[in-house]
Amino acid sequence: FRAVFNRAAIGIARIDLAGQIIEANPALQRMLGYSAEELTHNPLATFVHPDYVREGRLAQLTELSEGNRHELQQELRYVHKLGGLVWCNSIASLVRGPSNEPLFLIVMTEDITARKKQEIALEHLALHDGLTDLPNRTLMFDRLRQAILASKREHHPLALLMMDLDRFKEINDTFGHHGGDDVLRHVSTRLKGQLRESDTVARLGGDEFAIILPGVVDEGAAGATAARILQALQEPLLIDDESLEIRASVGIALFPRHAEDADILLRRADAAMYEAKRAGAGIAFYTLEHEVDSSSLTLTFELRRAIEENALILHYQPVLRCGTSEVIGVEALVRWPHPRHGLLAPDRFIPLAEQSRLIRPLGRRVIEAAVQQQDRWWRVGITLRMAVNLSIRNLQDPELLPCVTRVLEMYTVPPDWLTVEITESTLMADAEETLKVLAPLKAMGVRVSIDDFGTGFSSLTNLKRLPIDELKIDKTFVTDMPSKKKDGLIVRSTIDLAHALGLVAVAEGVEEASTWAMLSAQGCDLAQGYYLCRPLPAAEFVRWYQARSPKAA
Repeated sequence: FRAVFNRAAIGIARIDLAGQIIEANPALQRMLGYSAEELTHNPLATFVHPDYVREGRLAQLTELSEGNRHELQQELRYVHKLGGLVWCNSIASLVRGPSNEPLFLIVMTEDITARKKQEIALEHLALHDGLTDLPNRTLMFDRLRQAILASKREHHPLALLMMDLDRFKEINDTFGHHGGDDVLRHVSTRLKGQLRESDTVARLGGDEFAIILPGVVDEGAAGATAARILQALQEPLLIDDESLEIRASVGIALFPRHAEDADILLRRADAAMYEAKRAGAGIAFYTLEHEVDSSSLTLTFELRRAIEENALILHYQPVLRCGTSEVIGVEALVRWPHPRHGLLAPDRFIPLAEQSRLIRPLGRRVIEAAVQQQDRWWRVGITLRMAVNLSIRNLQDPELLPCVTRVLEMYTVPPDWLTVEITESTLMADAEETLKVLAPLKAMGVRVSIDDFGTGFSSLTNLKRLPIDELKIDKTFVTDMPSKKKDGLIVRSTIDLAHALGLVAVAEGVEEASTWAMLSAQGCDLAQGYYLCRPLPAAEFVRWYQARSPKAA
């Protein structure tokens, strides 16, 4: 024991039953920066970060020393002698004497600081805008939800401001993208200068910003903040030695007056912002008139009829194995051949379906049509996996599980050749409710994929306990891999994370040969994107597939 104790690369300490350090090996001394004399005869709690002590992490050692458990594994933060933080994985074991009496604890400690710093940096990259370092849309939406929950608890309102810069395209055209980026950075700085510590300002993309104002009681207070922001933006800005005055349009929606959940509040602030831009008013508050859109109502009615008449169609995008280019499956993507508007992509009608609850019957139709097509292909020797997308409202559909059961009984395709994809934001919305639906799907044999991974804020705990088979890396990171080092780092780390959890790593958004090569080199399992093949109608896909795979013909 003594040789191992002294030569081990990991920190080892003997702790008495009262929590005092009896002795510490050289590795632990180096890890924490203290000598053996400074460590011994002091409580272990002396060297652990106070937050962890307050959380009761070390209190669990008492259970161990009393013999109520055999081993304790936990993550701890120690404080280095020089003041830095040391992240560690600690495993504590109880050592007993000849009569089974508790003698002391052995605590083995592995330094994971470098890994934790990388995780924190990656999390920051995933949740912040790369240009301005402001929170991005994902983090903003999470904070908006949290702010609404706090407002409900404390019975105080809040305001949401949506802001869009006026004539920003002209700024880009005049000064180039470099000048446009400078403007966005200056705008971000000025926005932060006008807000309180408790407020949140986020860049949602392009020249669009969102501002969350907790505790703003009425339109007057919200309007005053908006006016102050616009005035600050109008202060002359020097870009390429030219003076520039920035103008913007701001839409304001109040909780709970205009909406009682984050989605609707965001939509209504957005509607108000477009009204401010249309009217040239600078600032506009949400009113019911902003929501009235007869064309949307007409399209919703037509969508209902299209679902009932089975008029929607599916296109199929191939999924290829990295390294070998073998086609292993397809993702089913819904399209609407509209009699007047032509072939409509999902972004034209899925939001309407979500708002009107048509998403439930639409989702069931897609599952039925996708598995039926998969079965047809299997019968002629085209054995491919099929993936379908489900939203949070699909998971809330009481008819979903009976639909999947019925479809799998109707056709000969094995259940584990069907994959359901849910977005990371769906997982974040309510992990417990999601589990209630995914567990029976998994019990049937259906595979589960987390789509758009990297855009949300899901915890490793959820990834471990949910019945997930694959992580699908969001295309916003994959597409820019060749040109943006940070995106490449996020993709590589996500691949490693998937493999560490025993999951398949899938990249979407492969649009260049260089991206495809990088993914293969980094050990990604599967990929899809326009460089490999765009989504195709069934007949066109078969021709493409048979041209690549003569044996399938």
